[in-house]
Amino acid sequence: MRFVEVMYKVVISAKVGAMVMLRSAIKHAVRKARRTAARVRGKVLLPNYAQLPSDESVLATDASIADGLTVTVGGYLPGGDSRDVSSLWFESSSGHRFECVFQHDGARSNRWQASAELPVREVLTDEKTWKAFALVGTTVRTVSLQEKPASTSRAAVSPESGHVWSVEGLSQELLLKGKPPASKWYVDNLTVRLGSIVCSVRAQGMAPEQAELLIRKRKTDSRIRIPLATSRGLGEARIFGSEILARDPEAQAGQPVVWDVWMGHEEAEPYRVRSSAADIDNPRRVFRYATTPFYFEGRRGLLRPYWTLDGYLSLEVRSGTVPAQAEGTGK
Repeated sequence: MRFVEVMYKVVISAKVGAMVMLRSAIKHAVRKARRTAARVRGKVLLPNYAQLPSDESVLATDASIADGLTVTVGGYLPGGDSRDVSSLWFESSSGHRFECVFQHDGARSNRWQASAELPVREVLTDEKTWKAFALVGTTVRTVSLQEKPASTSRAAVSPESGHVWSVEGLSQELLLKGKPPASKWYVDNLTVRLGSIVCSVRAQGMAPEQAELLIRKRKTDSRIRIPLATSRGLGEARIFGSEILARDPEAQAGQPVVWDVWMGHEEAEPYRVRSSAADIDNPRRVFRYATTPFYFEGRRGLLRPYWTLDGYLSLEVRSGTVPAQAEGTGK
């Protein structure tokens, strides 16, 4: 009797243990299923481009240039591990390289972003294009750029140097391109002398050595070519009032006539000349020049330089009388 009772208790205990184990297994399976579902939901919520396009490239979803000073590249990685991309840099065909600094977004752990100052000084003849690379784990990969709508602008101009920068995706590669500023001459200083004006100019960028001033009568095709002696980005030309008056019957009759100052060289279409004082919005208000008299065929003529409302250099010439004035200088 006692043996039967003992066996009964053993059977009951075994059933209870099995039920406890079953409940534990069910709870474990439920928890695992919930975790799996959560991970699936998390992956579904990620953008479609949160996948590396291949084993050889890292996808950048955006790239921009801020204020012509900084290039910024950003993207996503699968699995929410932003530490996968440990380094990002740009490299030119000649081997020049500059590193980007990472800025991780703690709120979105799968998001990575890196930025760097633009290499303005490195835009040389053979260093105008840089390709983006990234270190993922221990593997160096190229960086590709996801296409954006055509309205998205990825170009900017460096405010101090005038370099033009752009980023673009080409053949699954992210490229940074820099162009030197357009060759241009600016008036650096004006000196009013008796009967003439000395115009000193300064070049921005790699301006050509062969250039000339073009003095054009406003609203006509009349023009006078003034030789411009240049060297190492500096130049000087002297404009004589008598030479302008000889070409202008209206001015000879006493009417004030305006001639505009243009620059001509082989690398660009002729353009009107501005002041090199970029920090002055209205040179007309700041710089005022003396009217200089001169003699032409027994008559007295008058020549006066001035800045227009748009900031361009112009000359007013006419025949007439005016008291002699001292030479004046101005920028």
